[in-house]
Amino acid sequence: MNTSQKRKISEENREFNSAWTDSFAFTVNDAGLPVCLICGEKLANNKKCNDERHFQNKHLAFSKTYPTKDEQKRAISELLRRVEQRKHTFKKWINSPNSTTAASFVATHEIVRRGKPFTDGEYMKESFIKISEHLFSEFKNKEEIIQKIKEMSLSAKTVKDRAIRMATNITSKQIDDINSAQAYSIACDESSDLNDIEQTALLCRYVNSDGPQEELLELIPLKGQTRGQDICEAVLSCLKGINTAHLVSVSTDGAPSMRGVHKEALCAQTFPPEYVEVMNLVIKIINKIIANGLNHRQFCSLLDEVESAYSDLLLHNRVRWLSRGDVLKRFDVCLEHVKTFLESKGLSYPKLGDLDWLEKFDFMVDMTSHLNTLNKNLQGKGSTALQLLEDVLTFERKMTVFARDVQRERFSEFRKEKNTLSFPVTPLDIDPSLLDISAFTGISQPDLEIELADIADKDLWVFKFKNLTLDLEEIACQKATLAKEHKWNDVENLPKPDKLIFETWILSIFGSTYLCEQVFSNMNFIKSKYRSRLTDESLQSCMKIKVTSYSPDIGKISMELQKQKSH
Repeated sequence: MNTSQKRKISEENREFNSAWTDSFAFTVNDAGLPVCLICGEKLANNKKCNDERHFQNKHLAFSKTYPTKDEQKRAISELLRRVEQRKHTFKKWINSPNSTTAASFVATHEIVRRGKPFTDGEYMKESFIKISEHLFSEFKNKEEIIQKIKEMSLSAKTVKDRAIRMATNITSKQIDDINSAQAYSIACDESSDLNDIEQTALLCRYVNSDGPQEELLELIPLKGQTRGQDICEAVLSCLKGINTAHLVSVSTDGAPSMRGVHKEALCAQTFPPEYVEVMNLVIKIINKIIANGLNHRQFCSLLDEVESAYSDLLLHNRVRWLSRGDVLKRFDVCLEHVKTFLESKGLSYPKLGDLDWLEKFDFMVDMTSHLNTLNKNLQGKGSTALQLLEDVLTFERKMTVFARDVQRERFSEFRKEKNTLSFPVTPLDIDPSLLDISAFTGISQPDLEIELADIADKDLWVFKFKNLTLDLEEIACQKATLAKEHKWNDVENLPKPDKLIFETWILSIFGSTYLCEQVFSNMNFIKSKYRSRLTDESLQSCMKIKVTSYSPDIGKISMELQKQKSH
């Protein structure tokens, strides 16, 4: 039995013989192994027989093309020169600053921030190249600039990978800031995407050196059940690496801060039946005009002829309840034109001339307008819970003032005489031609207009009248003072460190669900029917980059990434 061991090639210490270059068209690579100059194939070891067999079996035509030794030698020298040139070019590119990689990240960031598909990267690159042909036509290094653009990789796969890397970088920044914060709160909400996958948005609010931050921490896909336990487990898994000892508030879609923003919608739906009938009649008339194409076009032409402030009516959407106030306001402005149009069509709606109906209609216009204003004040990123509470309390006090004024019958002719009643408070904001001069004894229309023109630039007179505030102005002033000074008796008595911690907690609590709604609106925009196959990882990355206020550290990511040249 032969017990001798087989020899290992690595132990033979074979080296490449330079004579094989001229004989068999081989050169040596950085690893010391032979590489064919003709086809580029690499052999496993330095053996003359292997090089010779490869040359004779695969490149017999080479000997026929260059029959003499001198011709073969010149051809091999040219092949060797090209290989060395390619190696030199590649090494030069590898050692050059990673400007094209950083530019690729910047382009990807802009694509994703705008919710565009990954395939737009190639479109952007091609457009940039064509633009550069003309934009840099007078530059001496035009070709170098265009070559740099061509080297920038922006394929769909590259853009996707770049987006994921930037989202990961942003997440690490968020976690660092959250862990360094004295307090933070989280909010959870869920919604289904286009493929009926339940997506849970995990949001975090905290205070860093730049002030209060509201950030999307993660968009969690729930492919199975969506019970409270499932959501809780998913959220806890996302909070790994975050210090939960500083967590001061958790808001879900059942918590007051997650459901209180749209209480005005419920308020608007609790109008007495007689006011609901007013709204129903308005909707019926609008549908009568808009539903018929001919009627709609003729009505728009009428508004255009009379130079109305609006060119059309609005349809009411029961889902978007804020449209109620906008619909009523637009209908009120166009009411006289609506009457004229209906009469021309032989349609009779006696209620439009009924004073009792008009009073209810005007009341609804005013109230829905105030409700809309409140709702818009409650929306917006970055509002603190205290600010939103002040808005709600201020609105309640305004309602008290309104109720008192109605009881005193102070507003029975308010809409008709609105300009006249507003003149003593804001005289320079009112058109004198719209005033009822009879209300001001001893003043004629021409004298009033001349006097207003004369004193328009006199600050003392203007300041005097601006100090004549009404009840509503006092309420707004009190609100502003409270928001500015934050004078709560209990807080003032706290020691300074405790007071600072308390104020930090207040700033860290979610005030509204605006960011939640913004997240899901962006989700539906990004994962549309044209991008329904977007993976969960890609969707999370796109969402993170689009809604965050953080900027990825492109320089750092570019240095960490191995450069790949675009072909």
